[in-house]
Amino acid sequence: MRKVFDTLHGIPNEIEIPTAVEMISFCFYKNKIKEGSKFEKSLYKQLIRQIKEDEALSRRTLTLSWMYFKAMGDYTEV
Repeated sequence: MRKVFDTLHGIPNEIEIPTAVEMISFCFYKNKIKEGSKFEKSLYKQLIRQIKEDEALSRRTLTLSWMYFKAMGDYTEV
């Protein structure tokens, strides 16, 4: 949660993949993105962009991340 609040206040930080996955899940929790929360939408877009641009990520890591989102339920759209 500290990383989320740091980002909210504009404090730059490096985010590891497991933390990014948790933060994306947080963005969708209780329909925050669907309800139009600007912060969560922005955070989600930034995290997805960073993940897509990270050439060091293996397919296995991306697959496990996708499985995590599916296990979390229908509220995630990743």
